Amino acid sequence: MYRQILVKDCDKALQRILWRSDANEPIAVYELNTVTYGTACAPFLAIRTLQRIFDDHGTKFPKAMACKADFYVDDLLSGATTTRDAQEMAGQLNKLLSCGGFSLRKWASNCPEALKDIPEDQRATNPQHELAAETSSISTLGLLWTPESDILQVQVKLPIQESKCTKRQVLACIARIYDPLGFIDPVKMKAKLFMQQIWMLKGTDKRAWPWDEELPEQLARDWMSFFMQLHLLEKVRIPRVVIQSDTLSMQYHLFCDASEKGYDFVSVGNIPNCWEHPVSRLPIG
Repeated sequence: MYRQILVKDCDKALQRILWRSDANEPIAVYELNTVTYGTACAPFLAIRTLQRIFDDHGTKFPKAMACKADFYVDDLLSGATTTRDAQEMAGQLNKLLSCGGFSLRKWASNCPEALKDIPEDQRATNPQHELAAETSSISTLGLLWTPESDILQVQVKLPIQESKCTKRQVLACIARIYDPLGFIDPVKMKAKLFMQQIWMLKGTDKRAWPWDEELPEQLARDWMSFFMQLHLLEKVRIPRVVIQSDTLSMQYHLFCDASEKGYDFVSVGNIPNCWEHPVSRLPIG
């Protein structure tokens, strides 16, 4: 995505690279012409450019305009209530984004008919088979989605636990538990509470516990007990559609609870017989 966005000529000098392939050669100076991955401004420039494409050309593609707020950088998660609407939306999206040189790839849907107008080379043809040999799961926003069953799963990519348990290792492990929709928040909360205990530890010099010093024996045992169970998160299955197409009315019930160690909030829908959720058809680009 970044390499499709040109930088203004007056700013290219800020992206200069000094390069030579041999120490005896003179140093060559290059200027990068497009947005560069790794710079602090790159995500903003990419998203702002995407929004500008919608602003400049969106009136010609009304069904595509509905997806303007459905992008997460270069990932699109959106849908429609009928197969035909999904097909029209996908077609208009492709035409709209091509106005700015963007081309969506890796399309997938829980309704195969929604993708009949999408060329094979633009579909998600390289599914992952990490969780079950008979299903094809697609990675999106840190989650795994299986279009056939329309089920979401959590990806757990844990580091190798070394024999010595340190503050650095614990924090690195917690950072790998990525769940943007909050499905496993109770587990993440327990991990963060454990990290809070480590922050309160003091070393021999009465300062914060060193990053690479082994944790006290009891804390280390508690962490290992927690760590050894994290792989069980891969067994969690979450149906993506929570509102059925035959629903006539819907209620949301909100619950909140708190203690000295944290607070929790959950919204539960009472959903027998309600309207079809607008993302029950889910093409993903």
